[in-house]
Amino acid sequence: MAVQDARAAVGSIEELLGKLEPEIEQAFARFKIPYQDGEDLLQEALLAFVLKRDRIQDPASWLVGALRTQCLLYWRRRRRRLYEAVDSTLLEMSAAPVPADDERTHWRCDLGNAISGLSDRCKSILRLRYGLGFEGEEVAARLGYRASSIRRVTLRCLSYLTQRITGSPTAREAHP
Repeated sequence: MAVQDARAAVGSIEELLGKLEPEIEQAFARFKIPYQDGEDLLQEALLAFVLKRDRIQDPASWLVGALRTQCLLYWRRRRRRLYEAVDSTLLEMSAAPVPADDERTHWRCDLGNAISGLSDRCKSILRLRYGLGFEGEEVAARLGYRASSIRRVTLRCLSYLTQRITGSPTAREAHP
């Protein structure tokens, strides 16, 4: 009996996916999700659907909504990884021994110019973080932030800095 229930559930999920295929493709196109990543996001949404299906009243709407949420989370994770990569690169370059030909001096000058175009709050945070090598908790204490929120504020400032350095729109503007 349990095998028949499992087969029926798989059949109904396949039917649901067939019915929702245009909406699924539209969501992937709207969020500019690469094909191989789209499959993973759909699997995550389906797994959540299977785990919660007893409590879901409108499976089609719920699955499309869950897929859109997965798409939003996908870009949020990608942005966070980019900002963390910028953060670690800036920290490494700040702490590196002085390279030949005053490369570090030029780098610091370029970084200072990019930071100078930011808000006063971001200037303070980034100068403490990269200019003086402070950790997040130290930056929070110096500027009066809660230690629990300084990471989010720093990532936002890194977003603005990355935009200034690359000349590209923020990921939020590029991807809904």
